[in-house]
Amino acid sequence: MALDPNERYYIKLKAAYLYYHEDITQQQLADQLGISRLTLNKLLKEARDEGIVKIEIQDVRGYAGLIRLENELRKRFGLKSVKIASSMSDDPASITQSIARAAAAHFDALIASKKRIGIGWGKTLELMSTFITPSARVHKAEFITLIGGSAGANARVHANTLADMIARLYKNSVTHPLNAPIYFENESLSAAALEDPNIRDTMDKMNDLDIALVGVDGELDKSTTIQSGIIQAPTIETLRSENAAGNICARFYDIEGSICAQSLYDKLISIPFETLKAVPTVIAVAGGSHKIRSLIGAARGGYYNTLITDEHTAKAMLDFS
Repeated sequence: MALDPNERYYIKLKAAYLYYHEDITQQQLADQLGISRLTLNKLLKEARDEGIVKIEIQDVRGYAGLIRLENELRKRFGLKSVKIASSMSDDPASITQSIARAAAAHFDALIASKKRIGIGWGKTLELMSTFITPSARVHKAEFITLIGGSAGANARVHANTLADMIARLYKNSVTHPLNAPIYFENESLSAAALEDPNIRDTMDKMNDLDIALVGVDGELDKSTTIQSGIIQAPTIETLRSENAAGNICARFYDIEGSICAQSLYDKLISIPFETLKAVPTVIAVAGGSHKIRSLIGAARGGYYNTLITDEHTAKAMLDFS
């Protein structure tokens, strides 16, 4: 039977008072009022729509602007989650540290026992690893290296090194390294390396990841991958001619997320994009003006679904036309 308007108003007001002032659960409240939870939800929504209940959020720490920015970025690029690190300075080193701290805190909340975590490479990921909190509650996690090593880059940013550093923070956790170069000049050598039992085993484990942590490399002139010296000049010119926007795990793409330099792609020892896109949670940890196009291209390509970045980068991504 439909409620009399006055009775409906009375129950609506009582429901709102008890729910918001007395912290009664919805089930307890529905039982007390003798109505279903579905009806209760309708009444609470009406109370908000009619102005009986007004919810005001007091932002005592000044985070509301960042949350709005996160939500806008998430919707614009179809992401699952965005975390924007606040920074008191526009100094690049300070911003990178803020991103690394935010990424570590996000990872602390996600990590759990027996999870399989893929680890990429990069300077921000290396800094992030120093901020991760060791946890006695996490055990038997597996850390899988997502990209081969490079003699031309700082060993501390290598994926094998980072995976081992992070695994040591959790009891009885192990690393599955990828003991191979990032890149072979000869495609037959690359194919042969992928048939090595140890390399094949690590590559196969990439198909069953729960989380992947990846750095996002930026413009070619400032690219860590290019600066490492692993890619030869003719290939770099191909990347320029194809308007490469950036790379993840040394796999390059343009602003739309399309693969660049297919011949290079086929010679790499790193997680393929189709495998990366199948991982439930891929966390991109990156920021800076030289990574705007790279982050946009990777988002459009679907190569990450969670972004940890800074406020300046987030605004620039939204302003990019």
